[in-house]
Amino acid sequence: MKLHANNITVCHNHINIIENISLILERGQVLGLIGPNGCGKSTLMKALIDSVSKVGSVNLVKNNQEKSNQIDSLTFGFVPEEPILYDYLSVISNFQLTSVSKGIQGNFSEIVNLIRILSLEHLTTRKTRSLSQGEKKRLAIGLSLIGNPDVMIFDEPHNGLDVDGIAILKKIIRIKAKDHIIILCSHYFSEIGSLCNQILLLDQGKAIVYDSLESQITQYQSIENLFNIQIYKSNNEADIAF
Repeated sequence: MKLHANNITVCHNHINIIENISLILERGQVLGLIGPNGCGKSTLMKALIDSVSKVGSVNLVKNNQEKSNQIDSLTFGFVPEEPILYDYLSVISNFQLTSVSKGIQGNFSEIVNLIRILSLEHLTTRKTRSLSQGEKKRLAIGLSLIGNPDVMIFDEPHNGLDVDGIAILKKIIRIKAKDHIIILCSHYFSEIGSLCNQILLLDQGKAIVYDSLESQITQYQSIENLFNIQIYKSNNEADIAF
């Protein structure tokens, strides 16, 4: 299985938010998506799941047969930075309604297992609006996993999570990475370094670096150095004066 994103461009008010982004990701690859605020990271992720208008294509090579421009042939799980939930429904009802919206029925055992994995057992009857930020993020992660999607996309998934939640998230990514495609957007370079094997650095909507993480670490010694040198053109603390 391969995901091909070809020359993805998203324009708003005649301004390119992202411009000519191309990716080829294979099963087992985890792409770390980094860049300064406003560089187009979230827009790119939304373009991949076809939730914003775009120029370009997202194709899937599956079972050695290419299915061009058939986004429905590829299943996505997406965790946005701000969870989108059914606030006035219970946790269990969120799972059930999301399953139906994905065309999945009779998956009660899957729902129970996801609730267990995310440690949400004590919250199943609670209204979503009453959950803490971290509990809502755990729920959003669980909902994204329904149906075992081919591609998992995480936009700042650690935000709001406590230590236990972060540990659970890392386990999920490591397990899914064995036979899925994963895209992880994070400002935490340690998270990118420990979980990813590919890296994409965006700046002003353009791909500045798209390479294996190992190659970039060899060249720059750390993701922080890569970021500072490529984005700020400097890695010298003396440039900051008070």
